[in-house]
Amino acid sequence: MKASPTQKIAYVLEQSEKVLKMRVVSKAKEVPYCDCFSIEEEFVCSMPEGCANSCVLRVTMTIIWHKSTMMKSIIASSSQKESKAVWTAYSEYVKKNGHIFKVKKIESKLSHKIEKTN
Repeated sequence: MKASPTQKIAYVLEQSEKVLKMRVVSKAKEVPYCDCFSIEEEFVCSMPEGCANSCVLRVTMTIIWHKSTMMKSIIASSSQKESKAVWTAYSEYVKKNGHIFKVKKIESKLSHKIEKTN
């Protein structure tokens, strides 16, 4: 995997006890056509109601075009491919280290879906 110098600027859009929302704008340097686009990622980290020790993370990515170029489809394809590779690797890291959200099993129910009371 090739690395290129990149400037990243993070903006905090919302911060509360249960939500952190950030936008990160990345601009590559010393790369052909790097003046034509930047990458914008939005991170939303939210703690569900009633939860004290875990959160949900959503990351979205888009390309912001500053100039027109004939290489637009190649740049878009490469950017999406690299972003997918990074977040797939992160997902595997999370699973490997036991940090993935696990749904607790609900007490067994009778066949008619009404919970058994004691």
